[in-house]
This record gives sequence, structure tokens and C-alpha cells, in this order.
Amino acid sequence: MKNASEKIKLEFFPIFEDTTDKKEEFEEDDELFIDVDEGDAKLGSNIADLFVVKKGKNGQTDCSNVSLRFRKHESAFAMFLEPASNYLAGGYEFFYEYDQSGRNRADYVRAARDTRFRMHEKFTRTLESDSKKYSYKPYRSEMHSAWSLVYPLLSVGQQAKIMGWAQDRPDIAENFANYIKAGFLFASPVMVEIYAWFTEYNRGNTITDVQKKNIQFISFVSPKLKTSLLLSYFSSALDTFDTLCEKIIDHKLGEWEKEWRSLTSLQNPAWYASGKSGNRQRLILGFNSPFYPNVLVSTSVFQEGVNLHLQCRKVHHYGIAGSPGNNEQRVGRVDRLFGKVNELLKVDGLAELEINYPFLKSSVDEDQVASFIARKFQVEDRMDNCTQSSFDKSVELTRENWHDFLRKPITTTGKELSVKDPYEATFDSLMPQYSYVPFESHDSLDVTNHIASLFGEILDATDDILYGIKENKHNPNAIFLIDPAVRHNDISRRQPVLVEQHFSAKFSALVKGTVYYVSFTSPLASKENLNNSGGDYESHLFSLAKKITRRCPLVRIVINEDAQYSHFYLHARVDLPIFVGSGYLSMLSKNELNIAFQQLKVFSDQFELGLFEGKQDLTVPQLRLSKYIEDADPAKYRINKTFSTENNVRRWERLSSSCGDSEHLYSEISVTSFDKKHSASVKEMQQHSLFIKTLITNGLSPFVNFSPLGTDYVHAGIGYPSGDIQDDERILLERWFDYVGAG
Repeated sequence: MKNASEKIKLEFFPIFEDTTDKKEEFEEDDELFIDVDEGDAKLGSNIADLFVVKKGKNGQTDCSNVSLRFRKHESAFAMFLEPASNYLAGGYEFFYEYDQSGRNRADYVRAARDTRFRMHEKFTRTLESDSKKYSYKPYRSEMHSAWSLVYPLLSVGQQAKIMGWAQDRPDIAENFANYIKAGFLFASPVMVEIYAWFTEYNRGNTITDVQKKNIQFISFVSPKLKTSLLLSYFSSALDTFDTLCEKIIDHKLGEWEKEWRSLTSLQNPAWYASGKSGNRQRLILGFNSPFYPNVLVSTSVFQEGVNLHLQCRKVHHYGIAGSPGNNEQRVGRVDRLFGKVNELLKVDGLAELEINYPFLKSSVDEDQVASFIARKFQVEDRMDNCTQSSFDKSVELTRENWHDFLRKPITTTGKELSVKDPYEATFDSLMPQYSYVPFESHDSLDVTNHIASLFGEILDATDDILYGIKENKHNPNAIFLIDPAVRHNDISRRQPVLVEQHFSAKFSALVKGTVYYVSFTSPLASKENLNNSGGDYESHLFSLAKKITRRCPLVRIVINEDAQYSHFYLHARVDLPIFVGSGYLSMLSKNELNIAFQQLKVFSDQFELGLFEGKQDLTVPQLRLSKYIEDADPAKYRINKTFSTENNVRRWERLSSSCGDSEHLYSEISVTSFDKKHSASVKEMQQHSLFIKTLITNGLSPFVNFSPLGTDYVHAGIGYPSGDIQDDERILLERWFDYVGAG
């Protein structure tokens, strides 16, 4: 039995009140109807059955009509369960319209899918074959889905997981989206929750514009998600999706084109498996997912060779096994590594596997349970002591003191166990002394509040503007937007800067702790801006980068190919790490923050002026996303001194400039080594020049700055504001430097 403890708290449940819009019609097709295997018993849920679309005159209820709204492509509400456009928190800008028998039909779902597919080369063929018959229609305002609202509510580790899929494996993200959509709509109480939301929102609503209605519904649902079943099921599905696909079922992680058809026929919370039930693999899938069934009753057909552990931590023996060995086989379906109990133990160490033997008190039933428990205890005791006993064919029926044979959990409460483990584990001294476990308890407000207080001292209260960002759907990592005034030859300019907080899973895996980092990003140009700038912009970029980077060595120039229509296609960036050790955040100092900020301001202003000869001055309203920062005054540097850290032969250089001192570690790597390490991470890397390759790579690995050094070598550097940097921080940065192939 899975944890079926979720409770739906609804003040009303108007299942007989028709809340649907009679004007909205859906085409009838076979996908609307759920297939139920005739071999399955009808363990029905009257509520769940209301959401099943049945054939016939009276086959539809108000519940099933609402369910159709969230399933059919021509309904704007079907966007609610689509993934975000970038699989993080992005929205959608257009939908499709097509002619069907002289009548215009909308297709919201196909347009949303094509928006996602256009971002990734992997999906090109699907776009070419499917989208020719559609015409584009823009939304009045950007359309978002529940995914966009859920993403900021996930833990840091869960966000990092989705971000990794979005960047490197969009096929997995798409497959996961199909998985949870099928589970939400057909095999969970989430559809009941959505129905309740829709009914409450729609009561008395007279709006006929479907786009406006959907946007208002998203706003209505947003504050409810934090304590919702939808978030709970999304989170649980995300945690176990990799293991489910790789270990449990025959559905590969990246098989997004393969439908999750089995989930659509698991509309009831309880099922049973026997020799007569059909398609038992479907039950294994459902029981290992957070979706239905929550209770699985099985005969011996599931006693051996079946994994049922991903979501389950309760076993009820409704019949006594023939031997203690068979009993262990039954429990072993759930008592397995990487299962629900194992994962809960990682959280606070307080999980337990609950095993129950139900019986009728003061009956032969209790005699049988008592005899079995006593026999089980004796067998386990002999196994632990490696002793044998003669086989006893008699069955001892007794109820006297049989509870004494029940083994009780041992709690240490800080004390050593009185009984020593006879088979205590020993470990090789060469094994790692620690393993990486991420700290997920640090709320982003910890960093946000600290940085806000520092900027309050750094910024000019008269000319500089600091914007707080709340629930930024475009970029959930954004925490501040800074819009400083910049003076250049007595002309006032603006150069916005976006401040973001990130979590680095890869860097965290290299250190004993967790690594967050704060990014300062200043937009420079879209791809169209560069093409229209005239001449050979690539050589112009190279000469500017070579000139200005020497003045501001902390700043990296980055190209983001996924943002070619945005001014963030070409941007300047500084990353500062925040290490977590022993549960405490090593916060940035005012000095470190100010040096990074001043160098980025100088660089961005000088670069934009040089690139566009003063004809462009980006402002906040020109940007789709909030990101900016700037300042002027050319900064000249000199080498102050060279030193080495204790227990470390690496040599760091301290560079002084009018924008503040910084310390740097440099190396030179061959172009061959650079390509081997990074080409696989960049789409169509080989078509670019070495210079453009380095700019793209700068956006993939925080902290490290790559630039060409002739035609055969690449210059790599990593920097940090000087003054407050510690030796252990240098060592951790060196470790990252080596990991990304720069050392």
C-alpha cells in the first residue's frame, strides 16, 4: 500500500452542477475513451468514475466535460498542463489555427509543443512534417502553464535536475511532461483538485474570451499551488522518474514519442493482481509511480521478481506465507535499495517500513499468525548465529505471549547500541572520506536579503535604481534588476544589470558542501543587432574583447544561442561563488560585490559604445527579461604581485585596477583539448570559429573565461575579487578550473 494520506479539502464538490460552456465543442475520437481490461475487477471509485468519458447518450458528466477542457488540443485550458516553453518557467507567444471543413479551429497544444521543439535540434524533423498546415496566431499576452508556477516551488536539487534536462536532454524533459500529464488527468486525485479549482473559478464567470479566461484561471490557481496535490505529485514524480524508466519499466528516459497509455486506464485508487488479471506490467508502472493505484492487492503472482518499492512503504499480509523465506520474498518487493523508505531515511533518518499481519482476534486466524511469528523469530535467530535445527513437521498453535516474538525497532537516542553488529561493515582507507549531499535548506531569501543590504551601500541613491523581482516567470533565478546611471562625456546613459542566484550541481559534487553562485549579467546585443551593425562584426568583437577584457579581468563575454532574438544573445557576465560548509553560507562581502559590480559596469558601457559607436543605449523597457548594469571610466591595470597558496603550487596573480583589485589563475590549453572537452556541449560547435566557440562555452561553465590565443591555443582564466578571498576558496576554485578542462 502506498502512502494514500493525501486529503482533498474542498468546501464544495458540485459534481452534478453543469459548469461547462455549452458553446465549446470537442471532436469525438478514440483518445477520449479509457480502455479497461476485461480481466480487471471493477474496484471502482465513484468519484474517479465521474471523470471517465464513456460512449453513449449519457456517457458524459460535468466532471468528464471539465476533464476534456484540460485534454483537447483545441481548448485553451489544455495549456494548463503543458510544460513551460523552456521547461523551466517560460511562457508561450502564439497558437495555431487551421481550417477544418470550412471552420477555423485552434490548436493550442501543438503550437506549444512546436515552440519547445524549435529550441532544440533533436526535434527538427517533427517540426518539418507536422506544422505545415497551421497558421500562426499571437496571444494577446504571454500564456503560461502550471509548470511555470510549480518550478519556483521545487527544491534546489529538483530545479537543478530539470535545468539539466532543459539544457542537455530536452527529450527527457518532454517525456516527463507527457508522463505527469497522463497521470494528472487519468490516474490521480489531481484531476479532482483541478476540477474543484475550475468550478470555483468558473462560477458566475461571464468572460467569453478563452485566452483571457485561461490567463485569469492561471492567476486564480497560482496562490493555491504551494499546498496543492499537483505540486506534491509533481515533486514525487520528478524524484523517481529516472529510476522508474531505467530500472522498473520498458520505457526509456528519452522516449518522448512513446505514449504513457497504460496510465490512462488506471483511473481507480485500488486494483488487484492475480493469475486472471491482464496487463500486470501496467499495475507495476502505476504502483511505482505516484499515480494510481495507491493500494495493490496481489496473490503470489507478485511474490517474486517484481519491483514495487519506489512509492510504497506499507505491506499488509492478508494471508500467511508458507515459510519465513516466502514471507521475506513478499516484503522484499518493497524493502529494496533506492525505494521510498530509503529515500525518506536520507531526509531525517526517521522512516520505517510498516509490515502488518491482520487477523481476527481470539480465533484460529490469530493462532496461525502467532505460530508463524514465533517460527519466523526462531528461524531468523538461527540464521544470525549460523546454527541449524532439525525439521519439525508439527504446527504449534498458541496465542500465549506470542507478541514477545515481534521485533521492535531499536532507537539509539544518541547512545551506543548494547548489541554489537556481528557482521559490522569495514571500509577501505582509500575510499573517499565524504560524499556529496546537497544542502537544500537555504532559502533564496538568505542570499537575496544579504545582497540587497550590500547594494544599499554600494549604489548611488540619486541615479541608480534597484528593482526587486518577485515570481519572475521568464527567469526564476532572477532576484534583482539594477538600472544604474552611466556618465560618458557628460551624456547620461543606462545599462541595466540582472542579478541571479544559481545552484551548481556539478561544482557541488567536487567539494564537501554545496555551491551556489551569484551572476551579474549585462545585455549587449541580439543576433539581429550584430548582423545589422555592419561589416565583419566577429573581428570587431574580437578586437574589443581583447582590449577591454584586459581592463576588467573578472568579466566574461558570453554568447547564448538559445537567446538569439534577445539582447542577451551577447552579454557580459561576472559569477561569484557562495560556498556552503557545515551548513553555513559563506556570504559575499561588500568589497567582493562592489569590485564585481564596478568591473561589469565599466566593461559593459565601453563594449556597447565601441560596438555600436554610441548609437545604441539599452534601457529596461527594451528588454523582454529583466537583466542589466553599467558604468564608464576606462580602467587600467598593473600586475601587483604573484604568490602561491599554502599546500598548493598553483600561482595566482593579483591585478589592480581603478575598479578594484582581483586575483586570477591562468593556463593555456591546446585547441584540440578544448574541442575534445567542450564541443559535445555546444550545438553545431564545429561550424563556428574558435573565437565564437569560446564565447559560447563561457555561457556553459560559470566562473571560467575562455579566449583564443592564436590559432593553436586557448587562454583560460578564473578570477575572484581580492581582499577577502581565503586560501580554501582558491583551492575550491582551482578544483573547478581543472574540472572544466581549463587547468
